[in-house]
Amino acid sequence: ADCIFLGLVGIIFTLFATRYRNGTAIPSALILTVVGVIIASIEVSREDSFNFQPGFPVLWIGGSVTWDAMWSGFVKAGLPQIPLTTLNSVVSVCELNSNLFPKNHISRKSVATSVGLMNLSGLWFGAMPMCHGAGGLAAQYKFGARGGASVVCLGAVKILLACLLAFGASTLLEQFPSSILGILLVFAGLGLANNGAKPRDGDSGDDYMIMIATAGFTLTMNTGWGCVAGLIVAGFHGGFDHVGEAIRRKFKVQDKPDMEENLPGDDAKVEDISHT
Repeated sequence: ADCIFLGLVGIIFTLFATRYRNGTAIPSALILTVVGVIIASIEVSREDSFNFQPGFPVLWIGGSVTWDAMWSGFVKAGLPQIPLTTLNSVVSVCELNSNLFPKNHISRKSVATSVGLMNLSGLWFGAMPMCHGAGGLAAQYKFGARGGASVVCLGAVKILLACLLAFGASTLLEQFPSSILGILLVFAGLGLANNGAKPRDGDSGDDYMIMIATAGFTLTMNTGWGCVAGLIVAGFHGGFDHVGEAIRRKFKVQDKPDMEENLPGDDAKVEDISHT
């Protein structure tokens, strides 16, 4: 079932759907996902080991977690993840949101707080690290989502599948056709790249220098070095001036009034001299 022909049909269908009424009329991603789940279900039904049994999340954290494990996770996973999460899940999300929804502004502080609350609430159930992600926002917009209801529906379906299938969900996802998954990822990436390449008011050559430095180091080395390189280039292209201005605004001191210019009675003295 997972073949080149399925991928070609999916590409043609997605091209048509995303171009028709700006992708809002035909839910191409939903249709492709349903087709993929049907194919995966057929493949799984041929296996005797498939466990179709409902299950519910349980509290995972407890005596098995030690301070050494927490420290190891912080150093080996938490710290290296900070550049990627900051760039992709905070800075890029806010920038992409401003581009797609100019009237609905979100602050970086609120997005960062949301990511932190998600992870703090999910770790008690053994959840993997989570974030919003610019790629997810671009993909949802590309495939027709225009409001918060789409994300609510997506979350509800995920919770439903997790509770109904429990460990069987991983087996089902392993059989999901790679050709359909590739189509979804390619079009999501194209949507994100298209928005990133659009010129904006006030853009200058400095913006592209920062982008090239960040992308170059990220591709050749890793995300952490890409973040460092981008910050250095941004600093020497006006970034230090912005930081200084922000610090001055943060710790602004009220200017003292000029005693020589605003002495009481000056107007009266001028008036008396004019009369004499």
